[in-house]
Amino acid sequence: RAQVSSPVVEAMFALFALGSFTAEPTWSDEFTDCVNGVPNPQKWGVEIGKVRLGNGELQRYTCSGNAACVNGELVLSARRDGNDITSASLTTLGTQLFGHGKIEMRGKVDARPGSWPAFWALGANWDCDELPANRPGATCGVVGWPACGEIDIMEYSGLYDTVGSNVYYTGHRFPRGAFSIQKSKEWYSEYHVYALDWDPSEIVLSVDGEVWNRVPLDNSEARRAFSSQKISLVLNQAVGGQLGGDELDEFPYQLHVDYVRYYAAASISSNSV
Repeated sequence: RAQVSSPVVEAMFALFALGSFTAEPTWSDEFTDCVNGVPNPQKWGVEIGKVRLGNGELQRYTCSGNAACVNGELVLSARRDGNDITSASLTTLGTQLFGHGKIEMRGKVDARPGSWPAFWALGANWDCDELPANRPGATCGVVGWPACGEIDIMEYSGLYDTVGSNVYYTGHRFPRGAFSIQKSKEWYSEYHVYALDWDPSEIVLSVDGEVWNRVPLDNSEARRAFSSQKISLVLNQAVGGQLGGDELDEFPYQLHVDYVRYYAAASISSNSV
């Protein structure tokens, strides 16, 4: 853990260590208040076009048709029309930022070759030069990636058939405490709860209550990325690329999301969102 320098900070760390969060979510999307069958635009923005070009992903993201609310859940679908592959990527940047607390997503991944779904977070001060027109609310060009910090709460790789939970920041461009694991097809066919517990001293990533990755914020770069600034959330279904791989299966690829919930740290719930 990071060294603390005052009784106040020590008390804050002790509170977080006990997992003291609000009893009810202070922000959530159960995907029951969708607008014309699409996610509520007051909660989610959309990414448009080819983004994260360095990843080699094959899809372009659209603002319609690929993200839909179906039977009380969100479905992100990657589809193919000839040589054109379209999909969906949703972000809370421009609609909602989150402070320390607990974030959960209950969902089911499409675990096949070519699939690269993820539920992840970026520090609000990332560099959005890739998409300046489509990311309202971003403080473009402030620090860039990975200095802004990235938390992969859930990331499936169709290339390696693994699901992982990882953390990136300056000095750890490759994941800090990297974790990924292969699961059975039966496991992937079920819904699981992927969670982030985040406080000023550490990040804990878990699945169905089992801790998969624990990353202490024990150096200046980690603290700069995660100790005080807020984060935005991203849900996306990518295809191909560095973790999807070159082998593609039948379309569509789909990420199913039952809910996303945020519980603020109890001591700061009044100003966390």
